[in-house]
Amino acid sequence: MIHGNDGKVRVLINSCLHRGALVCRTDSGNSDSFVCFYHGWTYNNCGKVIGIPDPEGYPEGFCTAERTLMSPPHVDSYRGFYFVNFSVKAPSLADYLGDARELMDLTIDSAEILGGWEVMKGTCKFDIRANWKLLLENSVDNYHFHTVHKTFLDFMANERKRAGVPRSTINNITNSRALAFKHGHVAMLTLAEGRTIACPNPTWSKDAIAEVMRIPSNALLLKSRQRNAAIA
Repeated sequence: MIHGNDGKVRVLINSCLHRGALVCRTDSGNSDSFVCFYHGWTYNNCGKVIGIPDPEGYPEGFCTAERTLMSPPHVDSYRGFYFVNFSVKAPSLADYLGDARELMDLTIDSAEILGGWEVMKGTCKFDIRANWKLLLENSVDNYHFHTVHKTFLDFMANERKRAGVPRSTINNITNSRALAFKHGHVAMLTLAEGRTIACPNPTWSKDAIAEVMRIPSNALLLKSRQRNAAIA
């Protein structure tokens, strides 16, 4: 994924058009060009071939022909998030997200009221010897919270005690529910404290709590539904 000098964001397959070697070998950074380490083919940050060593060794016109790194069949964005699908038969992004867009809109709109989203530097990688869907399913499984994350719960209990805040009466299991949408999208709704969408933690500062509580969730939900209807 690269932001070219022409201002356009692209998703390119990281494979040299010559022999398939990696073109970019770093996780992140800034560069005007990329040089394949195998035979030295050079690409600009829009994916176009701009240099081929020993052009005399190629047929006439080969090195001047327009060549660009390949892109997946479907690349689209929604509210600043980019999505890639390698299937030529994939539906449009709007159809694929479906009703799940409402929750995305609610989250993004809420963040905008608090100053907007901030993209954190770095990457987050997972290497698991299992079906990758298990990792995603874990994100909407509250059943494991009290056992797997006991250290965090103990820490928060001590923080509440230090701040003179009584024990929470909200149960992460009984006060939450999972949602399943078309195309396999899932989400979890919870009343657990510590959520920035109008559900602050009492151990936060008074200013932080007041900032979070000024999010008009009902109005945002209506706005999200109106946007979804317009896009559909």
